Amino acid sequence: MTSTPTAARPATTTGRRWAGAVLALVAAGVLWFVWLGWDTTYDVDPVTGRLSGPYSWWQVAGFVLSTGALIFTARRFLPAAGNVPAVALGIAGGFALSARADDSGLAGIGVVLILLGSAAGVALFLAVVRLLSGPRS
Repeated sequence: MTSTPTAARPATTTGRRWAGAVLALVAAGVLWFVWLGWDTTYDVDPVTGRLSGPYSWWQVAGFVLSTGALIFTARRFLPAAGNVPAVALGIAGGFALSARADDSGLAGIGVVLILLGSAAGVALFLAVVRLLSGPRS
Protein backbone atom coordinates (compact mmCIF):
# COMPACT_ATOMS: atom_id res chain seq x y z
CA MET A 1 0.00 0.00 0.00
CA THR A 2 1.38 3.40 -0.93
CA SER A 3 0.69 6.61 0.83
CA THR A 4 -0.85 9.43 -1.09
CA PRO A 5 0.37 13.02 -0.95
CA THR A 6 -2.95 14.09 0.59
CA ALA A 7 -2.35 11.75 3.54
CA ALA A 8 0.74 13.75 4.51
CA ARG A 9 -0.93 17.10 4.09
CA PRO A 10 -3.30 16.97 7.08
CA ALA A 11 -0.38 16.25 9.42
CA THR A 12 1.51 19.24 8.03
CA THR A 13 -1.55 21.45 8.27
CA THR A 14 -2.23 20.21 11.78
CA GLY A 15 1.36 20.89 12.78
CA ARG A 16 1.20 24.40 11.38
CA ARG A 17 -2.06 25.06 13.18
CA TRP A 18 -0.59 23.86 16.46
CA ALA A 19 2.46 26.03 15.93
CA GLY A 20 0.24 28.99 15.08
CA ALA A 21 -1.88 28.38 18.17
CA VAL A 22 1.18 28.21 20.42
CA LEU A 23 2.58 31.36 18.82
CA ALA A 24 -0.74 33.20 19.30
CA LEU A 25 -0.93 32.00 22.92
CA VAL A 26 2.60 33.20 23.72
CA ALA A 27 2.08 36.50 21.88
CA ALA A 28 -1.13 37.19 23.80
CA GLY A 29 0.64 36.51 27.10
CA VAL A 30 3.50 38.80 26.10
CA LEU A 31 1.02 41.54 25.17
CA TRP A 32 -0.52 41.22 28.64
CA PHE A 33 2.86 41.82 30.26
CA VAL A 34 3.89 44.60 27.88
CA TRP A 35 0.74 46.63 28.46
CA LEU A 36 -0.78 45.56 31.78
CA GLY A 37 1.26 42.99 33.69
CA TRP A 38 3.90 45.36 34.98
CA ASP A 39 1.48 47.83 36.61
CA THR A 40 0.28 46.52 39.96
CA THR A 41 0.01 49.69 42.05
CA TYR A 42 -3.18 51.60 42.72
CA ASP A 43 -3.32 55.38 42.67
CA VAL A 44 -4.92 57.47 45.42
CA ASP A 45 -6.29 60.89 44.55
CA PRO A 46 -4.87 63.25 47.21
CA VAL A 47 -7.95 65.50 47.14
CA THR A 48 -10.79 62.99 47.14
CA GLY A 49 -8.99 59.94 48.51
CA ARG A 50 -10.41 57.82 45.69
CA LEU A 51 -8.57 54.70 44.71
CA SER A 52 -8.06 54.03 40.99
CA GLY A 53 -6.05 51.72 38.84
CA PRO A 54 -3.93 49.83 38.56
CA TYR A 55 -4.26 50.42 34.81
CA SER A 56 -4.45 53.72 32.97
CA TRP A 57 -6.73 54.22 29.98
CA TRP A 58 -3.80 54.27 27.57
CA GLN A 59 -2.57 50.89 28.79
CA VAL A 60 -5.96 49.27 28.23
CA ALA A 61 -6.34 50.96 24.83
CA GLY A 62 -2.88 49.81 23.76
CA PHE A 63 -3.60 46.28 24.94
CA VAL A 64 -6.94 46.11 23.13
CA LEU A 65 -5.54 47.54 19.88
CA SER A 66 -2.45 45.34 19.82
CA THR A 67 -4.46 42.25 20.77
CA GLY A 68 -6.90 43.09 17.98
CA ALA A 69 -3.97 43.23 15.56
CA LEU A 70 -2.79 39.85 16.87
CA ILE A 71 -6.23 38.28 16.41
CA PHE A 72 -6.59 39.81 12.95
CA THR A 73 -3.21 38.43 11.91
CA ALA A 74 -3.69 35.03 13.56
CA ARG A 75 -7.00 34.49 11.76
CA ARG A 76 -5.06 34.09 8.53
CA PHE A 77 -3.26 31.06 10.00
CA LEU A 78 -5.78 29.71 12.50
CA PRO A 79 -9.47 28.93 12.30
CA ALA A 80 -11.65 30.63 14.91
CA ALA A 81 -11.76 27.35 16.84
CA GLY A 82 -7.99 27.68 17.36
CA ASN A 83 -7.73 31.45 17.57
CA VAL A 84 -10.27 31.95 20.37
CA PRO A 85 -8.79 29.52 22.92
CA ALA A 86 -5.17 30.36 22.06
CA VAL A 87 -5.54 34.09 22.58
CA ALA A 88 -7.87 33.73 25.57
CA LEU A 89 -5.53 31.27 27.31
CA GLY A 90 -2.56 33.53 26.60
CA ILE A 91 -4.28 36.53 28.16
CA ALA A 92 -5.54 34.55 31.16
CA GLY A 93 -2.12 32.95 31.58
CA GLY A 94 -0.44 36.36 31.54
CA PHE A 95 -2.84 37.60 34.19
CA ALA A 96 -2.32 34.45 36.28
CA LEU A 97 1.45 34.94 36.24
CA SER A 98 1.20 38.60 37.17
CA ALA A 99 -1.30 37.85 39.98
CA ARG A 100 0.55 34.89 41.46
CA ALA A 101 1.50 36.88 44.56
CA ASP A 102 -2.18 37.38 45.46
CA ASP A 103 -2.96 35.71 48.77
CA SER A 104 -6.66 36.61 48.92
CA GLY A 105 -7.75 33.83 46.58
CA LEU A 106 -9.50 36.28 44.28
CA ALA A 107 -6.89 35.90 41.55
CA GLY A 108 -8.32 32.48 40.73
CA ILE A 109 -11.72 34.02 40.15
CA GLY A 110 -10.07 36.74 38.10
CA VAL A 111 -8.34 34.16 35.89
CA VAL A 112 -11.65 32.44 35.15
CA LEU A 113 -13.42 35.74 34.43
CA ILE A 114 -10.60 36.98 32.21
CA LEU A 115 -10.55 33.65 30.36
CA LEU A 116 -14.29 33.77 29.69
CA GLY A 117 -14.36 37.48 28.88
CA SER A 118 -11.38 37.37 26.55
CA ALA A 119 -12.77 34.29 24.77
CA ALA A 120 -16.04 36.12 24.24
CA GLY A 121 -14.17 39.23 23.06
CA VAL A 122 -12.03 37.30 20.59
CA ALA A 123 -15.08 35.47 19.22
CA LEU A 124 -16.98 38.75 18.86
CA PHE A 125 -14.01 40.41 17.15
CA LEU A 126 -13.71 37.51 14.70
CA ALA A 127 -17.46 37.59 14.00
CA VAL A 128 -17.37 41.33 13.26
CA VAL A 129 -14.31 40.96 11.00
CA ARG A 130 -16.02 38.15 9.13
CA LEU A 131 -19.22 40.16 8.79
CA LEU A 132 -17.36 43.22 7.50
CA SER A 133 -15.18 41.26 5.10
CA GLY A 134 -18.20 39.98 3.22
CA PRO A 135 -18.69 36.66 1.50
CA ARG A 136 -15.64 34.79 0.32
CA SER A 137 -15.36 33.83 -3.30
